[in-house]
Amino acid sequence: MKFIDQSLLQKLTQLRHNLKDIPELSGKEFKTRALLIKFLKQNTNLEIHDLGTWFYAIQRVNSSRGAIVFRADHDAILHPDGYPFHGCGHDGHSTILAGLALLLQKEKLEQSIIFLFQPSEENGQGAKQCLKLFDLENVERIYGLHNFPGFELGHIIIRVGTFMCASLGLTVRFTGHQTHAATPEKGTNPAFAISQLTQMLEPLSYFNGFESFKWKDLTFSSMVLATVVSIQVGQANHFGISPSNGSLQLTLRAEKQQDLSKLLTKIKETSLQLAKQYNLTLQFEVNDEFVETTNPESLTHHVNKIFSNDGLHIHELVEPFRPSEDFGYYQLEKSGVFFGIGSGLQTPPLHSHDYVFPDEIIPYGIRAFYSIVMNYPTNILL
Repeated sequence: MKFIDQSLLQKLTQLRHNLKDIPELSGKEFKTRALLIKFLKQNTNLEIHDLGTWFYAIQRVNSSRGAIVFRADHDAILHPDGYPFHGCGHDGHSTILAGLALLLQKEKLEQSIIFLFQPSEENGQGAKQCLKLFDLENVERIYGLHNFPGFELGHIIIRVGTFMCASLGLTVRFTGHQTHAATPEKGTNPAFAISQLTQMLEPLSYFNGFESFKWKDLTFSSMVLATVVSIQVGQANHFGISPSNGSLQLTLRAEKQQDLSKLLTKIKETSLQLAKQYNLTLQFEVNDEFVETTNPESLTHHVNKIFSNDGLHIHELVEPFRPSEDFGYYQLEKSGVFFGIGSGLQTPPLHSHDYVFPDEIIPYGIRAFYSIVMNYPTNILL
């Protein structure tokens, strides 16, 4: 793509490689944030607002209209060998956003553009922190993107309605009474409660499409999944002990938030019944909460038309992506669209040990964002 001159593309590619070399997990993106701020200060005249754990830059225009926000994440994930790495491509997302900032420097804009650099997407905390932006600035719309392997390089992936699913991590902890393994009747072992709860959820551990279905006494409007990620009872190789502590960890997932809430309530009710049956105490812990990412119909069609008119290839999803994205928290407050960029048919899957963000899609991501800015719909009321 000749949309960006070679010298700028080389500068951005080097930025992406520099970010790749300093991967930092959610909540620990200190070097990453510093590098991005330094890059913007050296290459733009933007206002930069450092809020400590996150920052944004703004190309401010004297206008009564609200600003358009473009957001990119920059946290890394954990490699199977135990070290941080950019296995989800957030180094590339931030590079695309920085590239947009550089490209717009020469443009005369009709409204302010905000470049939001968000931490902690992987654990669902970053967007919640950055919602403060909507109090600090007059914001009209927000846009974001993610790269997706398995799709043609540079193709735009878009969908009206749910684009990525809601999910949460649930830990169910049962506590009983420890005793000698020779006299298990004198204690209360949580293994059997955990076993029953796990077996109850087995039908929800298989993907059966996005159709409405019934399970137990519940009716779900679309896809629901309960994935067992950890089971722990007692300690390994302690053969003389009937344990008192046990936990079950689940990832719950649904296309719709209301279905996720239904499932969570059912699991809690069943856990309470099992705790009573086996004389156990019970604790719940919820982590990594994500609402669904949902694209509004009218605005999404407008954006789709912009992309199409600008010659970008469009892939319209029939079904949502099952993973989650915390961009949905922004959409609860402001109208916005989240879309994907194909990162190649042969690129390893996201979060796999050998994934590397393909530099070839940097100009495609910038082109998509740039097209929105330069062809922004002025006559839609959403």
